[in-house]
Amino acid sequence: MELLDFKRKQSRERNIELYSDLEFDHWLTVKTNQEVITYCEQPLKISYVLKGQLRTSIFDMWILNRDGS
Repeated sequence: MELLDFKRKQSRERNIELYSDLEFDHWLTVKTNQEVITYCEQPLKISYVLKGQLRTSIFDMWILNRDGS
């Protein structure tokens, strides 16, 4: 599949916003990897204390591969 065809296919599914080349590369790798069964974007938000300050972080992606990992 050519990249152009791939982009057309994805644009019919939904709009996405990627803010860096790294995010684009990761998204493209996940979407084209045949070992990936499913994935969830931003599945979890956590809170933690670092140096006495409460902080939060959102995981980028949860991925399930064919081998269960």
